Amino acid sequence: MDLLKVDYDKCIKCGICVEACPSCILSMGELGPECNFDRGCMSCGHCVAICPTAAMDNKYVPLEEQLPLPMPVLDAETAYNFLRMRRSVRMFKPQPPTESDVRKLLEVCRYAPTAGNSQGMYYIVISDKEKIRAIAEATAQWMEQEIAEGSSNSRYFTTVLRAYRERGQDIIARNAPMVIF
Repeated sequence: MDLLKVDYDKCIKCGICVEACPSCILSMGELGPECNFDRGCMSCGHCVAICPTAAMDNKYVPLEEQLPLPMPVLDAETAYNFLRMRRSVRMFKPQPPTESDVRKLLEVCRYAPTAGNSQGMYYIVISDKEKIRAIAEATAQWMEQEIAEGSSNSRYFTTVLRAYRERGQDIIARNAPMVIF
């Protein structure tokens, strides 16, 4: 089959590609990795992305479209510090991002892992302020219904609704100029 192309001059036979293949369709041959069938390939690109010598190419996820990963990707301390400093954004600039920036963001999002690497996801981008307000209002109504039904989140929802209804603070949509679902 023509699923894989391996540059055997670059291949060091480390076996990382074989170990990382979630479909388990690769094996280590005498010259390096090989695949005798491509039906099970889920086009995830792991074999290409993690090859430390860029020896792998996959017809579904070509090497030329991959960004090389530094090896190792993150050391433990860097990963720990990155995860500790992660924060939610709750203050937004009034102007929405450009269409070009949104397209770049969604292009990156499509690489997020999905079941079986199906990537069968789509996005709804809303920048109409009235629609965003309607979404916030629908969320507030849902919270009120949850409170009435005795939700375990009632205390939190009550606090949110007090700010939203009584003080007029948009604590739900946070005055975001755009939402993406």
